[in-house]
Amino acid sequence: RRPRGPSLPGPLAVFDCSVDEGDSTIDQVSAQDTRLIPFAVDLELSTDVQHKGQRSLIGMRISLGALVQTFSEVETTTYVVSNKDTRRARQVVIEHPRRERWEYTDVKPVSTTEDFDRFEVTAAPGRTTELAVTRKSVTVDETAVTGYEIERLMAWRKEGTISPAVAEALAAVTERTDAKWSQERLVTGIAERLKELREEQVRVAGILKDLDRGSDVYANLLRKLNTQEQEIGDLTTSQQAEQAKLQRLEKELAEFIAGLDVQ
Repeated sequence: RRPRGPSLPGPLAVFDCSVDEGDSTIDQVSAQDTRLIPFAVDLELSTDVQHKGQRSLIGMRISLGALVQTFSEVETTTYVVSNKDTRRARQVVIEHPRRERWEYTDVKPVSTTEDFDRFEVTAAPGRTTELAVTRKSVTVDETAVTGYEIERLMAWRKEGTISPAVAEALAAVTERTDAKWSQERLVTGIAERLKELREEQVRVAGILKDLDRGSDVYANLLRKLNTQEQEIGDLTTSQQAEQAKLQRLEKELAEFIAGLDVQ
């Protein structure tokens, strides 16, 4: 702390009982302002940092067709400080990175800067000291309401994570989505079969032009060609009907999702 009058920036020498402890530089410090200034490495201290975190789903609702999920996040950082000096304790200041919208659950910072929260811990002589810093946050994510397995929904409902109304709404979305996907596979299958038949017709037509029209092979291939023509006609009619059904299912699903507002 600067007791009176501002200090000018420049080099700084640090002494402890007339012993030169190290050198540093300092910016301009206003009167009564407090700064932490690194000036040397304490070889008697070592620090290990351990992290662990957990993210849990604590709530779910549907609003305007979007799935709104609420998560609880908890992270704990443990600072393990070892003091090898068996004669003197150390007062250690730990700078913990700040995170907006996070709340400390146990120990609170003694001071705060723009980028760090500061905690203090006393490292006893010849001992190892731990400081566990735990903080939590609640976040909200919005995602699509499709793509959830029934088993997963039922597990969330049993755990109380989601309400019965939300579970039922998501189950209805899943059922309608499965019906749409099934219809998409049907339409795709028809298109693939039509492609196969048309390619086969081109191949058979190429063979027919080189055959004797009075031969049995020609007659058999011609019957095959006519049969394929009939199948192509039937499939084309079916394709139009199934494509219209797919479009109807897609529209109904979109309207159903857009109209959901469930707590």
